[in-house]
Amino acid sequence: MERYNLASVVNIIDKNAFQRVVLQFPDEELDYCAAVYDHLEAIFGERGVQLYITADSTWGSSIDDVSAMHIDGD
Repeated sequence: MERYNLASVVNIIDKNAFQRVVLQFPDEELDYCAAVYDHLEAIFGERGVQLYITADSTWGSSIDDVSAMHIDGD
């Protein structure tokens, strides 16, 4: 989990009171997305925050707004 700054992710979600969060991963990082999801779900699951994972081969050049809109993400 040291690979990602999850404390910052938690702070951003808390600070903005996000309820539907889409986490975008590049294709080569998909091996780690389940562990990140599980970690954040353990923190936010009982608070009702819904987490979603997207993968995007163009990661880094744009945000996957379309996927986020499909689930009405914050």
